[in-house]
Amino acid sequence: MPSASTCAITKSLICPNSNWCWAAIILFYGLLDEQQRRLFAGLESIRLGHGGDTLLGDFLGLDAHTVARGRQQLLDRNVISGRIRRQGGGRQPAEKKRRT
Repeated sequence: MPSASTCAITKSLICPNSNWCWAAIILFYGLLDEQQRRLFAGLESIRLGHGGDTLLGDFLGLDAHTVARGRQQLLDRNVISGRIRRQGGGRQPAEKKRRT
């Protein structure tokens, strides 16, 4: 968990003008699904430049690798719309047992 001073520095770098900007970003971020969150964090990381992955990871509660993945997806233009997760994931359907 980052210290209070680290959070204040991060907050001032992301929203240098006011607290309402910070609150609006947190509110907006809460409305996004997981792919949109990753891409938003990647976009903001590009805007911040060097060290943006770590700053945004601390600010939004994401791993820095997740932010980097979103940034790389945007730079590679590798964004799939319509699906949040790749097909084939999750538990395979179990066959129903017949009573004898």
